[in-house]
Amino acid sequence: VKDVRLSVKLNRGHDNLDTFGDSRIELVPSDMSTEQLADWHHSIDVYADGSTFEGWGMFPCNSIASGRPVIGTYYGGHREYFRFGNHVSIGYNVELADDIYAQTGGAWAVPDHSDGVEAMRWCYDNQADVKQMGQRAAKSVLHLTWKNTALGVLDALSRHGVIE
Repeated sequence: VKDVRLSVKLNRGHDNLDTFGDSRIELVPSDMSTEQLADWHHSIDVYADGSTFEGWGMFPCNSIASGRPVIGTYYGGHREYFRFGNHVSIGYNVELADDIYAQTGGAWAVPDHSDGVEAMRWCYDNQADVKQMGQRAAKSVLHLTWKNTALGVLDALSRHGVIE
């Protein structure tokens, strides 16, 4: 397929990825301003998240808020904002963590990469549906504001008798 682009947002320490000489693969630097990140989120059609676990998942959430659906696992922090119609869920296997989190018995959701590839193909073949999914996605997270977060914390503290 010639009319696709893979835009890979790099993390610090992972700036030397091989693009295999494929001009369709764009490497996006790790350090970007807020405006540059917003522009990047708006430049993509769908955000493919291959992470093994997210306590929240700021990039997927930002993509959804930008009107871009997410391909990813319905696991961990994603469950806070993945809703029907705002993402394409892919399969995963739960495996014990292999880093510092292993010391506490932590586990990861290792994405099924074949599912991810199929989800990307589906998005390519159903671009009008993906655009509509993105419109629903942006609306699905409007309630995720700092004010609502603060009110939720205050409510929880009140319910537990910490404050009156």
